[in-house]
Amino acid sequence: MMQLANASPAQQRAEEHVETGSQKGLQGNGGSAVVRKPQDLVETSFHEYPPEARQMVTRFLPLLRTLPLPLLPLLLREIAAYDYRFPRERERILSQLTQLQARDAVSRERLLAPFRTFELPASLEAMDWVSEPGHYLDVLTATLWSSGQMPRFRQAAKDFVEAFPDPTQAGAAVPRHVLILLDGTLEGLPAFRKLRSHGLALRIADRDGWQGMLRHTAERASAHPSEYGHWYIDGGSRRDAEAMPRTSQSLTVVSYDALAPVRASLLARARNAMSAESSGPEQLRTLLMQTTPEQMGMDRADSALTHFQLSLLTEGSGTQIFATTFVQWAARECLRRAEPNTLLLRFTPRQAEQGMNEMLSGAPPAGLDTRGSLVDAEQGAWYTWINLQRLPGAETASCLVWHERTGEAAVLGPGLTAGKALSAPQTMSQALRLLS
Repeated sequence: MMQLANASPAQQRAEEHVETGSQKGLQGNGGSAVVRKPQDLVETSFHEYPPEARQMVTRFLPLLRTLPLPLLPLLLREIAAYDYRFPRERERILSQLTQLQARDAVSRERLLAPFRTFELPASLEAMDWVSEPGHYLDVLTATLWSSGQMPRFRQAAKDFVEAFPDPTQAGAAVPRHVLILLDGTLEGLPAFRKLRSHGLALRIADRDGWQGMLRHTAERASAHPSEYGHWYIDGGSRRDAEAMPRTSQSLTVVSYDALAPVRASLLARARNAMSAESSGPEQLRTLLMQTTPEQMGMDRADSALTHFQLSLLTEGSGTQIFATTFVQWAARECLRRAEPNTLLLRFTPRQAEQGMNEMLSGAPPAGLDTRGSLVDAEQGAWYTWINLQRLPGAETASCLVWHERTGEAAVLGPGLTAGKALSAPQTMSQALRLLS
């Protein structure tokens, strides 16, 4: 264990974390020897990786042997999940490794040199960073923060990523459309203050507006088919999903209600973990991160989607309990990872807040907070717009947000005057025509 003179409480906690992690890591692979040096890697070191990930490490094994700790586990975490990644993510991983391998020795070493300068305890090297790169990185993070090395590590990682052109930066084949419905059960009057300052305010008076949003999404999925290119994320059940034409396999659907059994199982695991005397937030997080779709009884027909849905519930804060939080986080992760051409969101009422013990206990919700949910949904729409602006081709992207109960709406996109308002009520078809 790294010895630090006059260690602060945070440093002491980090040391304990490292010590625990090293003992866990020394067991790796059912008790077999743990690889300590990158140069000692062999093909069988990755026997626990899924098939396509094993092919990836075999292809780039000579390169991986030359990479320093702590950079190598960062890349291994991405490679280990390769089989469950979306096409955009796979493209980035492959491109980064290919570009790094193609560099001449001097240029490559200049890029890797900063990662060789970090002072790390021997216990980190002793961990099973091959089979459990995520756990290694958790411990590494605590160590870097406690030793004051995190700013330098962040800069090194930033320089590394920026050294490789991103093949996905060309933008979407068609302009991205994000449609957001604030369900009619959400009470109150949305102001859309932040959104309307970036676009057009209007009122949509259309009893069939939701069906119009569904049709628009389905039509784009049919006209521009692409794997994981068009999404529908619902904060309840798949409302009126039968109205959506089933002429395309390009539409991916995620439903909060459909994941109810998984959410209940995760809360039960969290409840059991927190009841243990030695348990705490870090142990609970590790437990959630190590949860597999098989343990949750999830359908494995679409492994990328299954792992994505599970990650929403194991990595998100409050996604297991609050429908509005689930939709907001799912939208953020969908945009970040899948970079879809079309994204349809439906915000529904979340349960009323309860004490943490009550929520973890699985007790029945104390009703719905329809007014608070509208606040959540309006803020979630704003965050979704921000995340949309971070994607390639953001200058051509459009967003339509509509509160079904009041008809209040906002449309944002190229060619629309920011801060302007239309006085005459619009139909959903008219509003959709405003999108680029």
